[in-house]
Amino acid sequence: MKYLQRFSLFVAAFFLLVSVRAQDAENAMTTMNALCASDMHGRGYVNHGDSLAANYIASRFEGENALSFNGNYFQNFSFNVNTFPNEMQLSIDGKDLVQGYHFLVDAASSSIKGTYELAWADSATIFDKRQFRTFKKNLKSKVIAFDVSSFRSIESRKKLNVILSTNRFHAKAIILVTHSKLTWSAEQTQLKYAQFIVKADKINRNNKSITFNVDAQLIKNYQTRNVIGYIRGSDYPDKYIIISAHYDHLGRMGKYVYFPGANDNASGIAMMLDFMRLYRFQPPKYTIVFIAFAGEEAGLVGSRYYTEHPIVPLEKTHFVLNLDLMGTGKNGIAVVNATVFPKEMSILLEKEHFGRYNLPILQRGKAANSDHYWFSEKGVHSFFIYQLGEYTYYHDLFDSPDQLHLEGYNASFFLLRDFLREIQDRHM
Repeated sequence: MKYLQRFSLFVAAFFLLVSVRAQDAENAMTTMNALCASDMHGRGYVNHGDSLAANYIASRFEGENALSFNGNYFQNFSFNVNTFPNEMQLSIDGKDLVQGYHFLVDAASSSIKGTYELAWADSATIFDKRQFRTFKKNLKSKVIAFDVSSFRSIESRKKLNVILSTNRFHAKAIILVTHSKLTWSAEQTQLKYAQFIVKADKINRNNKSITFNVDAQLIKNYQTRNVIGYIRGSDYPDKYIIISAHYDHLGRMGKYVYFPGANDNASGIAMMLDFMRLYRFQPPKYTIVFIAFAGEEAGLVGSRYYTEHPIVPLEKTHFVLNLDLMGTGKNGIAVVNATVFPKEMSILLEKEHFGRYNLPILQRGKAANSDHYWFSEKGVHSFFIYQLGEYTYYHDLFDSPDQLHLEGYNASFFLLRDFLREIQDRHM
């Protein structure tokens, strides 16, 4: 009878492991579809999309039986954020442009409404003192358009940025004409003037007038929250590993356009939840803390708040694995902080070699480009992992789940699983 019981337990464990292994990418797509749905509003600050996403992630934590600190999964904090909640219009000579496709309002732009005369400027106009003095007269009722491609050198770009940051012309608005793809952002401040990015094929020097209707609302002390849960370690419950990913994205630009943010970073949340599911059935030796950070796109706000108000002591946090942009992977993974923490990097390379996951690994140094940064600044060993692939959609309308094929997702997951297991086995 005991033999049959042991055999039954072995069979159950085997099929559970097979289920976990086989369904990671499928689970990831389910998670990404939920987080990128229109009713999440781009997980930003219009219609409280971030709060809806936080509630969804908390429900997933609960479904995986994750434990919570202080009676709930939330760590509340606030910051300022500029938003565009209402209908948005930009027309050139009476022809409406489509937001997100033809133009973007700068994320820090102020409000503007009305019709204005267009004036064009190039590098010669800006940097020739005589032309500049002549040009800047009587611009208070006009909109200035700059063709960014005319500022070819790095030095000229720097000078242009200085001029733009101060709106030295005192124009009603500034238009940056671009030949590149449109990418948006999130900002904590609001300019004293309106600014836009317009595709080069939608505006030219023959255009005479431009019409706006843009409502910018700077929300001070916007309330948001990190989502935090944990699975207790079986052998060393007072040693901690953090697996993190940011859940926020850019939200809505106007009433009708939202940014889905599938690769950035619904994919990272999906992998974090897959790790939670794994450790639910295969208890870790260390306590694993899972943190879904808010406010990353606005300047790593959530992770900075956490490191200043840690739930578990930073001195007992032995490693942070931060997951961001995990939806591609065709060309392997990149590791930020690889050269900063060579001991951990050698383990990762070892696990890749013996695991034969066929994942090229790009080793990078220190960078303040995701939520690992504030941990490493506090002395906590941390990696930021992102996947490499031929994926051009970033901070635009097209970063949606149907564009991702999750090449390398499973291989990355199992490599990182082996890596975290080795850190625990070596008592690092």
